[in-house]
Amino acid sequence: AKADSAARTFMSSFSARIPEELRPVIPSIPEIEAIIKSANNSCAGPDGIAFQVYRTMATVFAPILRELLISLSEGRRPPGDFNEALLFLISKGGTLTPLDMRPLAVTNTDNRLLAKCMVFVTTPALNAAIGEHQQGFLAGRKGDSHIKETNELFYQAVRDKGRAYPMPFLDPRKADDPGSHRFLRLSSEAIGLP
Repeated sequence: AKADSAARTFMSSFSARIPEELRPVIPSIPEIEAIIKSANNSCAGPDGIAFQVYRTMATVFAPILRELLISLSEGRRPPGDFNEALLFLISKGGTLTPLDMRPLAVTNTDNRLLAKCMVFVTTPALNAAIGEHQQGFLAGRKGDSHIKETNELFYQAVRDKGRAYPMPFLDPRKADDPGSHRFLRLSSEAIGLP
């Protein structure tokens, strides 16, 4: 309760809100069909059903996936094996040590197609609510703009002897740290994401 109160206090300073017309809704069957047909040929999950099967039978699978989205949006649990995945350990630097390995979990195709549906409906809303300070991982924005800005500040400080300058500290291994689901839920509520 204390953590929720602190999070709500922090969130109260958010001024960004999702415009009503951009609030995500469950995609229609034709939209889901289009999403299925746009999927690429990546690895099949534990059930072995490839994306090609879904694309070939998009008119059959789209209504089923829509019903599953509705069920999940109403708070029902997914099927028991829905989040099962194949785990691949990919070496980043060739040393095969634990810190060198990048884990990659590959869920079943239906799971990933539902994720694509959620990206489809939430992206316009989040683009409207995310401030200009967030430059990475958004269409039309580049993460290197922060690097350029920091570089300019550094060299300006060098020219203006004695002026403080920024010193960024990066730990790329922490880029995908798990976040608090409760905090994410509160953040979503704060910007008006259903």
